[in-house]
Amino acid sequence: MRVISGIAFAVVLSIASVAGAQEATEAIFDGNSATSAKGPNFKIALNEPYSPSFIKGRFGPFKVEFSDECEIECFVVSRGAFGLSIYGSEKTGKITALASWSEGARDAHGNRAGTPLREALKSTTAKCEYAESLMCESAIKGLSYFITWDESCDWKTRWDKPSNEPVLVPACAMIDGFHVSLY
Repeated sequence: MRVISGIAFAVVLSIASVAGAQEATEAIFDGNSATSAKGPNFKIALNEPYSPSFIKGRFGPFKVEFSDECEIECFVVSRGAFGLSIYGSEKTGKITALASWSEGARDAHGNRAGTPLREALKSTTAKCEYAESLMCESAIKGLSYFITWDESCDWKTRWDKPSNEPVLVPACAMIDGFHVSLY
């Protein structure tokens, strides 16, 4: 009986450690910041310093790289399924935007990439705009979702111009990523 209990304990411990490792690589977005599930010490927010030393100091155990492959230059922080792009202004020295398309990203309500937009919003309408890609406002003030859909998806309304008017969201529209910005 002891051997079975020991094996069962080892299996439970192993499963818990794998679950903990996955959890530690999540990026959780609210309307102003992104935090790793690893803990509140791994949080980055808009208007914080946009400098390599600050970002590397905040995300010490993560891989932090400067990238010019973003739409504009940015820092990319990664670890496992955690992926976060940090944009800033050299002029002000402040972080201006945070974005993630990684499978390890979610919002503070638990919505992830692949979640139907209607489900996340608990609505059939949304305020959307098209910049480099389609983005729709989240129910969390300040947070926007990058949206994806397949070619059979029919929006029935014009979403290609910014508008204060909500658009009808088709059932096939899905969250593809997360974005917070000063602008």
